[in-house]
Amino acid sequence: MKNYFKKHVELVEVEVFSYCNRQCWHCPNSIIDRHSGNTYMSDFVYNKILKNLKQIEYDKIFSFCRYNEPLADSIIYKKIAEAHQKLPNACMHLNTNGDFLTPENLQKLYESGLRSLNIQVYSQDDKQIYKKIFKWFDKLNLIYVTDEIIHRTRIEYRSIYGNENDLMAIRIYYRNFYKVGVNRGGILKCLTNKKPRIAPCSMPKKWVCIDYNGSIMPCCNLRSDWEEHKKFVLGNLNKRNRNLFNIFSDKKAIKFRELMDSPKLKPYPCNICHFAENSQWRKENE
Repeated sequence: MKNYFKKHVELVEVEVFSYCNRQCWHCPNSIIDRHSGNTYMSDFVYNKILKNLKQIEYDKIFSFCRYNEPLADSIIYKKIAEAHQKLPNACMHLNTNGDFLTPENLQKLYESGLRSLNIQVYSQDDKQIYKKIFKWFDKLNLIYVTDEIIHRTRIEYRSIYGNENDLMAIRIYYRNFYKVGVNRGGILKCLTNKKPRIAPCSMPKKWVCIDYNGSIMPCCNLRSDWEEHKKFVLGNLNKRNRNLFNIFSDKKAIKFRELMDSPKLKPYPCNICHFAENSQWRKENE
């Protein structure tokens, strides 16, 4: 079980508390209440995650995100430092809406062990996108180290921060959710693409997503605090006989990955999800 996990999992996504300060239209938090209170992941669960990953010398991405705003609570610095100390070869990563990000907090993130930071820029006015992106460079005293990357749906700039031999990678980017937003497992009806999905999805094999309540979900678009998604919970780390490895390797998880990996019509809600879809595969196989 440990060997299988180590071989396939590229990202472990952990939600150390529930609170988010925003209710963005393209996020299920516009429907599900994540702003009127805050519930923390138990120390028991968090320590179990780190202990399990330490057993296999996990060296891929350890991400602080899911559906909260990680910088909304100062406990994040302690959690990053604990993970960095126990998993020195893993890349500590964080996604933020930027509302709580300051030059001082950026330095605290770096000192805690964070080495990858995504800052999301939101705008419904195309003329404001570049202005907002470069405002971050000014605010954080950064310079961009790559040219802009422009796709039909994304504008992105990258920078670096920290000591020359131990740098943090920073990505400041905008996404057009009208074009690339997904319905998050059927929650957001306004973003539902009714075209049936048959293309394989490799995310359940590569990602392990852990909610603040200890529930492990098969992908980032499914969440345990939505009634229709509760049946997709693979297992809960609050149970003493459950760990990352026996949950990821049990029959329910394996069956879900097999369904997603096959070139067949997916069951609901994955049949109307086009997240991480290989468009070239669709062109060649339809």
